[in-house]
Formats: sequence, structure tokens, C-alpha cells
Amino acid sequence: MDGKEIIEHEAIIKDIKEYTYEAEIIAIAGCASCQLKRVCSVSDIKEKTIIVQKENKKAINVGDKVTIYIAESKGFKAVFLGYILPFLFVLTTLIVVLFLTGNDGIAGIASITILAPYYLILYLLKDKIEKNYKFRIKE
Repeated sequence: MDGKEIIEHEAIIKDIKEYTYEAEIIAIAGCASCQLKRVCSVSDIKEKTIIVQKENKKAINVGDKVTIYIAESKGFKAVFLGYILPFLFVLTTLIVVLFLTGNDGIAGIASITILAPYYLILYLLKDKIEKNYKFRIKE
């Protein structure tokens, strides 16, 4: 992939649509691969469904094992939009409102309330954002 770092996962094709594949990956936390997992009560294995664009290069059928990938930079962008930017909004709002009002309660409520319009905007722009996060099947 042009020398760029990639994030890849093994997946199984669960459904085939006209322009996309529906692939299921198994997300395993670090402790799930530990040798002591049998005696540990923590198990963090989740199945996730990923939509992958068809590229018509290879015949793929339901049940096939494939490797899907996305550029690592896209992962960092997602983390920024989902976690870092809202944290900065909360922190900035908390400091500004606390400075202006001197009231901890109002500052706390304002800093949490700022998340509602932020996530509403993300939701409204989800189709535009999704276009930048396309998974592909590794050949």
C-alpha cells in the first residue's frame, strides 16, 4: 500500500451486496490471547461487522476468509474525532465557563452539555465522514 502503514484484520465474509461485502472480524483484547485467560474472569472478545467496498478484482464468496485493511492514518483520525477533540472541547469549556462564572456546577454542566451538539454534528456528517474510511480486501 504505497509504503504507508496499515491496520489489518482477518475477517470472514458474511454477506455480499451489489457494491459491498459485509465482513465480520473478531476483535480480541490483549488479555484474551494470554495463556492465563482460562483462570481469568475478564474476556473481551467481540465480533464486529465491517462494510468493505467491492473492487471486482477477485471472486469472493460468503464464508471466505480474507484480510481487510485500512490506512493507519485513518485510525488516528477516527481516534481524534471520537476522543481527543471532544475531550478538548470539554476541557476548554470547563476552563472558560469556570473563569467567567466562578461556579463549579455551571462549568461542569456546560462542559458536559457541549458534547451534545458536537456528537449531533458528527452524526449529521456521518455519511461524509464514512467516505474517508473505506476498508479494502488485501490481495
